[in-house]
Amino acid sequence: MDYPGEKLLIRMWETLAEKGIGGLLKPWQIRREGQALADVRRGELLLLAQAERDSEDIKLGRKILGAEGRLLPAPKDVDDAPPEGEPLLQLVAKTVERNVTGDAIRKEINVGKTILMAEELLETEAQAPPDQGPDSDWLYRWRDAAGGVSEPELQILWASLLAGEFKAPGTYSLRTVEFVRNLSRNEAEDIARAAPFAAEGIIYSGATQLFEREGLDFGFLLRMQNLGILSGVGGLGLTFTVASNQADGFSAVLKSHGKALLVKKDDAGAKITIGAYPLTELGKEVLRLAHFEAHPEYLTTLGEFLVKQGFTVTLGDFVRQNNNMIRLNNHKGISLPKESTGDDSERAPDGA
Repeated sequence: MDYPGEKLLIRMWETLAEKGIGGLLKPWQIRREGQALADVRRGELLLLAQAERDSEDIKLGRKILGAEGRLLPAPKDVDDAPPEGEPLLQLVAKTVERNVTGDAIRKEINVGKTILMAEELLETEAQAPPDQGPDSDWLYRWRDAAGGVSEPELQILWASLLAGEFKAPGTYSLRTVEFVRNLSRNEAEDIARAAPFAAEGIIYSGATQLFEREGLDFGFLLRMQNLGILSGVGGLGLTFTVASNQADGFSAVLKSHGKALLVKKDDAGAKITIGAYPLTELGKEVLRLAHFEAHPEYLTTLGEFLVKQGFTVTLGDFVRQNNNMIRLNNHKGISLPKESTGDDSERAPDGA
């Protein structure tokens, strides 16, 4: 193997094998040595697809698991009616056995598919593995929960959980694992609708007209609060305050999914105060599970609010760097009533 995430993936596969997680993929693990990952994954996905068909055949009584786990055609007398002389209870026991076996295989298939998604997420990560791996109890809880998820849209969330824990153990709490376990597709879609409006752990509450247009009305925001993602929706709202990260003048960066507002003022004692719906700790963890795009119009609206408070504001892109800094690119000034072009590239400390 020779790619950026090689060391992280070695750590992941060794840890999962040690814990007995992802057993269906075990015969393929050695093939990662000397083969392109994409080719290996293609073979594994074909294997899992066949296993999925086999598990359905077992549940329908078309096949059975014989000695040493070999898949065999089911006896021809297996049908929905009890054979002559066979007690009904015995037929029920056979049906239960088929369902239990089929479900167990299906759970292993789901875990295998999700591990392969996590592998894709990690293979481009150049960081070295942390000193400690994920907690054993966390991994077993993850396996049990991921095994019950068959929809790819939700499996990617479980892949992100696993990849995140191998990059930085403790990133996702067991509470988040349980939250995602009980998350419906509709709830996941609602969270995805709210996510582009998050910046620095809050949603600016003053963009009411934009919210109405985008379907984020009061009822929607209240549902996000009841779900545990937001807070402060039901009352008069909360305020979010940001102080300067420089001593010779006010400077702060408000980041949102690859975009950033750079806010400046000559007065080092100035502070930004924004009406906001804060994300809960659970909400912050959940929003880290997927890649979201920032909402430029929303950030412009927030920028205009800050301009009215006497700040100079630019909006553009940011890229994280290894020295605890971020690189600001392609920034353009926000003014009232129209934008003006600012600096193309500046550096600012991360963590404003």
